[in-house]
Amino acid sequence: MSMQDSFDFYKDTYADSFDLGIKRWDEILDKMIWSFEQLILAKYDKLYHHGTSNWDFVETDRLYNNPITGKSEKTFTMVDKDPESHWYDAEGHALHEQRIQEGLELFGKYYRSLWD
Repeated sequence: MSMQDSFDFYKDTYADSFDLGIKRWDEILDKMIWSFEQLILAKYDKLYHHGTSNWDFVETDRLYNNPITGKSEKTFTMVDKDPESHWYDAEGHALHEQRIQEGLELFGKYYRSLWD
């Protein structure tokens, strides 16, 4: 006789509780696996850049004092030649990164339980 047998409600709900626990554990494992797949493939960044950007370097009026040579050098800035031809979904990318981070944090939290 186990100690849990002394509770009648436990006998009635054990199977349901066990099934729910298995379902939750599978969801946690799926989140971890998904996060690692994203990091291994490393192609998800491209999902959030739309169109083609075209950049040019334009000389500025500022000078940079090179600490190695001691000379003043010209500086340049990047200028988008056609900003209307492309866009970046920063919000979607941030949500994707958050989802990856969730899986990594779950991995850290449950690392020692992965071999039970």
